[in-house]
Amino acid sequence: MDRGPGGAGVTMVFALISAYVAAKTPFGRQVYAVGGNVRAAALSGVRTNLIIVSVYMISGFCAAFAGLIVASELVAAQPASGETFELNAIAAAVLGCASLSGGCGTIAGT
Repeated sequence: MDRGPGGAGVTMVFALISAYVAAKTPFGRQVYAVGGNVRAAALSGVRTNLIIVSVYMISGFCAAFAGLIVASELVAAQPASGETFELNAIAAAVLGCASLSGGCGTIAGT
């Protein structure tokens, strides 16, 4: 029985798209600017509220998609199935050189 690309394949596609957007588009540069210093980004002409809302929307979409992947792998929908994932995500981000104090680091590093 063919199970499709699986969670790893879909995650790799999301990572490649995210890396491209972060490194090569004006939106990615604006996200880095807002992450580094909201006030300086606003003074530079970046519409910070739009960027913040957009990033929250993208984050929500990715979280929902990750929930679908986890539910499909467990073949059940358990509300408490991802309670221990936060520490793993934070550890991976820190090991990938993401700064916890503001906008530096890369998708590939994380």
